[in-house]
This record gives sequence, C-alpha cells and structure tokens, in this order.
Amino acid sequence: MYQQIMLVGSLSGDPKMRLTQDGTPVTSFRVVTNRSWRAQDGTTQNKTVRFDVSARGRLAEVVNQYMTNGQRVLVVGELEEPSTWTDGQGNTRASLEVQARNVQFLTSRTEAQPFKPAPSQLGHDWQCKTSPREWNDGEGFTNMERCSKCKKRRYVDISRSKQAILRIQYVDNEENLTEKEPPCIGTSLVA
Repeated sequence: MYQQIMLVGSLSGDPKMRLTQDGTPVTSFRVVTNRSWRAQDGTTQNKTVRFDVSARGRLAEVVNQYMTNGQRVLVVGELEEPSTWTDGQGNTRASLEVQARNVQFLTSRTEAQPFKPAPSQLGHDWQCKTSPREWNDGEGFTNMERCSKCKKRRYVDISRSKQAILRIQYVDNEENLTEKEPPCIGTSLVA
C-alpha cells in the first residue's frame, strides 16, 4: 500500500538540522497551511493546519541551506502516524508529521523576508539572474548566478526529481567551466 500527501504552505520558523548517529543529516521544519471558505451565512471562515516536516540526506542539507521563515513551499511526502500528548490544561493534542520526499521552493528567500546573502569565504556576492524555467537542461534546471562585485558567473544545476543541487560550475576568465570557485577580484581578501 502507498500513500502520499502534498502540502502548499509557508515555513513557520527556520529549519533545524541535526545528524543521526550514523551521520545522516535530518532537517526539521514546520509548514503552515491556510484554507478559507465562505460559510452559508456569508461569513469567511479560515482554518490553519500545522505540519511538522522532516527531510533526510541531501534533501535535508538543501532545505537547511536555502529555506527560511516565511518562505512558501510545496512539500510532497508521506504522512506519519500522528503523535499525541496531553497539554497543561488536560487537553489531548496531536501533531501531524510528514516525511518529505520532495520540496519545491515557491518563493525565494528574498521574497520571504528581506535577505542579503552572506558573501562566501572568497568574497563573492552571488545573485540569481535567471529563473529555473530559462535554463532547462532536460535533467533538471540550471540557475545562472553572477557576483555583484566582480561579475563572474556560476551555474547551479538542480535535480528536478530530487530538488537537490547536483553541481556548481564556475566560469573562469577563459570561459571554461570549472568546479573550483575563483577568488573574487571585486573585494580584497586581506582584512
């Protein structure tokens, strides 16, 4: 037997990553979904449901690195048996838990909240210049990013099925692709 759940909602808080005893990364995050409808009396009714989601392996690393509070996401996964407990007032509570198999970012980090990417160790300030639909290579998609300081380019290949980063390739001065990140000539590496 097989079951699948699909959620579209917003992150409530930043993801938290931990490692299992065997070293497997697991990232936990909460997705809040909202549903509105008009009741028979004409009033608007709202219902909010919170899902505790966990991702494992490479997906956990990507989620932890690229997702932030308020970001809209689509999660496809398997609904786990609810956990129940009794709160301080004696009420029985339950949490809905989902094991994610696929996570798609519906908004960028910048749309979720004001965000300035931290420069990498080598001083680059990578900014995405293309949408995933503009660079489709059939296997997944490629984002072209450009450093706002030195104008160097890099291509980030992302798997369509796994939503994981497959590789990052940098364009060097001779227009060759390389796996090694070049130093940024737009900033000084000396403090």
